[in-house]
Amino acid sequence: MSNRVEMRYMTREEVFEKAKAGSAIVVPLAATEQHGPHLPVFTDSLISEYVVTGAVRQAAEHASVYMMPVQTIGCSQHHLSFGGTVSFRSSTYLDMLRDIGESLVIAGFKKIIFVNSHGGNDPLMTQTANDLAVTHPIWTASASYWNIARDKLNAL
Repeated sequence: MSNRVEMRYMTREEVFEKAKAGSAIVVPLAATEQHGPHLPVFTDSLISEYVVTGAVRQAAEHASVYMMPVQTIGCSQHHLSFGGTVSFRSSTYLDMLRDIGESLVIAGFKKIIFVNSHGGNDPLMTQTANDLAVTHPIWTASASYWNIARDKLNAL
């Protein structure tokens, strides 16, 4: 069996065993959007990959937790006029997040954590976590990295 925390490297049997064993799964959310003239459009996705992978690796030292691949397209309609942005409409994004959550529930996961790196995703991520917890006997959580790390970021 793989000792990696990234679901993308696991076989279906490994994923099934992790879910059956009660492991938590983290869904990293990001965006592909403009970040001014000086940063790449993939900035939020790069941040998400770095932050969530590091956090999950640290958490995995004490708990059974794994992560899905970063969802690199988010809800960025408010950035479309700047160019370089690829976005889902809010209704589509909400449906996509619910479908991801439902897929994870069907796979057997009972602990689903959404971690976000793009402001436009935040309310839809929270709504999805709430909807999944109401619909299924599972535990969910959702947060944007800047809220989790607020004290550390303010100290910079």
